[in-house]
Amino acid sequence: MVSFEVDVTAGAFESASNLPVGWYIAIDNDASWQTKITANTTVGAAALKPEEFEKLRFSIDKNESGGLKFRLSGIVSVTKDFQKSRPIPLKMGDFAVVPKP
Repeated sequence: MVSFEVDVTAGAFESASNLPVGWYIAIDNDASWQTKITANTTVGAAALKPEEFEKLRFSIDKNESGGLKFRLSGIVSVTKDFQKSRPIPLKMGDFAVVPKP
């Protein structure tokens, strides 16, 4: 995997952990509660295997008070040669959502 994006409706990112070395990561915590994290690498050695991607953790402040329903979606991009990438969409069910302790 060479890039990913996670889109959040009715939530904002509080923290991220297990972020990979060699990746550029940007978080947009828009005041509209439509937030996003985007990340990518251009170094082949930093590409993530699926099990490494599954170790990423994001703490999200959920806020459904404005009439929005909490939702997650995203895209991961995979490549074999760094010339062409193939996007794979992610749905709400692809994320492991657990309540804060």
